[in-house]
Amino acid sequence: MEVAVVTGASRGIGYALSKELHSRGVQVIATARSEDKLKALQAECDGKLEYRVLDLSDRGAVEAWANELSEKGIQISHLINNAGSLVNKPFGEITAEELRRVYEVNVFSVFEFIQRTLGLFTSDVHVVNISSMGGFQGSQKFPGLSAYSSSKAAVASLTECLQEEFAEKGWAFNALCLGAVQTEMLEEAFPGFAAPTSPEEMAVFIADFAMGAQKYLKGKVLPISSTTP
Repeated sequence: MEVAVVTGASRGIGYALSKELHSRGVQVIATARSEDKLKALQAECDGKLEYRVLDLSDRGAVEAWANELSEKGIQISHLINNAGSLVNKPFGEITAEELRRVYEVNVFSVFEFIQRTLGLFTSDVHVVNISSMGGFQGSQKFPGLSAYSSSKAAVASLTECLQEEFAEKGWAFNALCLGAVQTEMLEEAFPGFAAPTSPEEMAVFIADFAMGAQKYLKGKVLPISSTTP
């Protein structure tokens, strides 16, 4: 059975994506910091979806969890790095603590999560890093989102680097730079803006991409947006 790990699964796209992959017969392991929301997700999946409460910035906890999977003989065929953090403030008002938090979640945790799960990858694993149109080179940028957008640009570049690093293994790394989806994070970035896409609709797209696009696309950074923002 295919095994998919989805980070940031307690809300929005991650929550909807976990449900969508589960409905397709994929063994889903959902991670987030909120156990209550993960329990709710599990209940919506007939109690069969697996979850793990993880703070991705806790390197020891992530490593211990990866070791547990290894001991159980579980291999990851799809990894969707979806967890994200955002601060919406003028550039001059962003504190060092806020900047570090955004980069810790959006960049460092992605880097280190992949490092710690390398030994669990199948021979044809597909790693999908969820970036943002704000991090897509040449896209329109918006005031107040310098920390978030620059961190998502780092994720896009990291994806290209990883593909080169592991090309000989046959692994696939791709990044999806998502546009506006009606989530709590969108409300933080653009209060009152009505997105044309729901988390459930985007989840279907990402699931299709994660389960099949690696046959044709590797090391790509793709803009996925119908509006600006």
